[in-house]
Amino acid sequence: MTKVYPIVFGTDENYAKYLSVTIQSIIENSNMEFYYELYVLYESLNEDDIKRIKQQEQKNIKIEFVNISSYLEGKDTLLADNVGHYSKAMYYRLLMPEIFDKYSKVLYLDCDLIVNCDVAEIFQIDLKDNYAAAVHDIGMLCKTTKWNSYAKKLTVKPEKYFNSGMLLINNEKFGKADLLKQANEILKKLCKLCFPDQDILNILLKDKVLLLDYSYNFQWYYYLMRNVYTEFFDNILYQNYLQSNNNFKILHFTSAIKPWTNPEIFESCYFWKYARNTAFYEEIFTSYLLTKIDARKKYTKFQIYRYKLKSLIPSKKQEYYIKKYSLIKKELGV
Repeated sequence: MTKVYPIVFGTDENYAKYLSVTIQSIIENSNMEFYYELYVLYESLNEDDIKRIKQQEQKNIKIEFVNISSYLEGKDTLLADNVGHYSKAMYYRLLMPEIFDKYSKVLYLDCDLIVNCDVAEIFQIDLKDNYAAAVHDIGMLCKTTKWNSYAKKLTVKPEKYFNSGMLLINNEKFGKADLLKQANEILKKLCKLCFPDQDILNILLKDKVLLLDYSYNFQWYYYLMRNVYTEFFDNILYQNYLQSNNNFKILHFTSAIKPWTNPEIFESCYFWKYARNTAFYEEIFTSYLLTKIDARKKYTKFQIYRYKLKSLIPSKKQEYYIKKYSLIKKELGV
């Protein structure tokens, strides 16, 4: 009997094209001996985007879209006023046991990552009595003072705080715990959360998660910033993290730095490799070009205002202000 591996995503109209790239990476690393069932949870998606992603189906790859609106009816939704760039789709994980109760294990993946192995390998992990398997969030180590204090607020040890972008879920354990109800209670008590979805999962699953090697969810931000975090080079966890870059199974584009806006970063090549083979490639590339053009326009305006400002400021103060506002160039990425 052919083994079936269910993989679940949550997305919206903003991330559909990047989801397509993630799916393409799974397809190109799949094994024809296995069957992969990919489920996309959503509330609102463009029909054309759905059609283009469905075109990626193959003989052993099924892609199904599940409108989650009916599952949210009558339930308090996990929303917070300080969510920032995070969307409601990030909270679908807590509803997965209800939707996919026919599976014993389900793999959840974010849309801003690429898979560099056969996901069937991940399903071979023995969860034992754990609710899920995940990877430690190295950010809790790198931002010591701030995050140590924040971890105490969450009642989670920094070395056990996990990134929720990759979760191998024990569906039976998850389902019996009624985590959605518990999550709403937590939100009422802790309304000021930096990463609401991830923080809640860390609180709910404290000491119930099997921590995997960093290669299973290599979070690229702290690798890109490794020259900044040199003080942690002697830390064994950080060393393990850095070494995982050589053999990552999943490359997760964490932070606001994304490969589709920063193709010059070497690791971005993995994203573009798979993006080329999707129906969204031209759209992604055009979006990148427009972003660069917009940044150049902003920089040109900055130069004009800088010249005007310089003519109004006494020469002794000019050097001070030029140095201070030169930081704007870095923010614009020019």
